Amino acid sequence: PMAFFYNKKVFDKHGIKVPTTWDEYVEAARALHKADPKVFITNDTGDAGATTSLIWQAGGRPYKSQGTDVTIDFGDEGTQKYTATWQKLLDDKLVAPISSWSDAWYKGLADGTIATLSIGAWMPANFTSGVASASGDWRVAPLPQWTKGDKTSAENGGSSLAVPKAAKNKELAYAFTEFATTGTGASTRVAAGAFPATRADL
Repeated sequence: PMAFFYNKKVFDKHGIKVPTTWDEYVEAARALHKADPKVFITNDTGDAGATTSLIWQAGGRPYKSQGTDVTIDFGDEGTQKYTATWQKLLDDKLVAPISSWSDAWYKGLADGTIATLSIGAWMPANFTSGVASASGDWRVAPLPQWTKGDKTSAENGGSSLAVPKAAKNKELAYAFTEFATTGTGASTRVAAGAFPATRADL
């Protein structure tokens, strides 16, 4: 599931409120960049994963399948809602032209020139390992909504453990998978930054 991560130090410095809707997010982007032209609300160089996640949150379902036939239609209402909003950010040059997961991205997260991320709830582990110099600056909030008052999220990223068909010891492999996801090993994975796979850990 996705969450909204924001640099509280940067927000407080420029008097920015945490946006609860995507319209408020656009306004926050404008206010931030006006206050300091070196600061951007986020980064984007065409992240397809983030795009499809936010389209999904907006109710867009551009991919459909029937048997082995797949159709793609980016003309649905949810997709148009996302693209209309995101285009405002691009037109006004309010997003940093920096690729996610690059050295420049980590630097921007550390020095506050990238002020927010809408990303998977697993992100804190990456802050700890890659943005240690900004320790204490970042906070998390619910994802901004397309309609005020909604509580809709989406998913971004994720991982799985599987037992290959060719495995020589399937029972042992399955036992480990069970241990690591829903057994006593699950809390170890959560402590290392994985999102909980069990209600108890959640």
